Amino acid sequence: MRGLGVQHRVGFFPGLMLGLALTALGVLGLSDPTSAAPKVSTKTIYFTVSGSTPSQVLRSILSRGPGIRTGGKAMATTQAKISQTLKPKGKNGCRYSSKAVITLRLPRLAKSSLKSRSVRRVWRNFDRYIRAHENRHKSIFLSCARRIDKKARRYIRRNGCKNAKVKITQIMVDERLRCNRLNQAYDRRERSRIRALPLIRQARAGTRATVASAKKRKKRVRRAKRKRN
Repeated sequence: MRGLGVQHRVGFFPGLMLGLALTALGVLGLSDPTSAAPKVSTKTIYFTVSGSTPSQVLRSILSRGPGIRTGGKAMATTQAKISQTLKPKGKNGCRYSSKAVITLRLPRLAKSSLKSRSVRRVWRNFDRYIRAHENRHKSIFLSCARRIDKKARRYIRRNGCKNAKVKITQIMVDERLRCNRLNQAYDRRERSRIRALPLIRQARAGTRATVASAKKRKKRVRRAKRKRN
């Protein structure tokens, strides 16, 4: 997945990283029938951005923001590493567990940039939206993790531990693909809202004005050279 930014098209790209640690088993029965509840841990990593205008702040976000594996850029990301473990328990049973590690990467505005009134006016709205957006991705990932846990436990209860390794691996793969589709669909629905954010609108307008001003300067320089010649 590729982040869009330098052309002032903006996107948030969640990435699902799959981790799977399974022990080959030949025993039957699930002797640890706990409820479907994966162990979850969440952390938020901030990167500092700065600028005295909305355009400068957006450029700072895109240049300092989290990189996407394909080489793109993004303003923020939510990643989930979901893993599951299957171990023998006693003579005739096995123990299943799953874990989800959610990592959010969000921009944090430098205190010096808050001195700019134009930046201060648009940052709070942007910050509020981006946190809500990434928290929605987090909710989608957690829902996926719960589905994986629930489906794996249901299969083992019904079929025992024999061949469970292959089956719960397939469950993980299927749910990973489904989860990515859900996150991508959410991003598509949010594109118009992202473009309408005051920070984005003003940054794009400022960039267009800067480009137009640069073109005018070049024209003036060319005219001056022709007159001299």
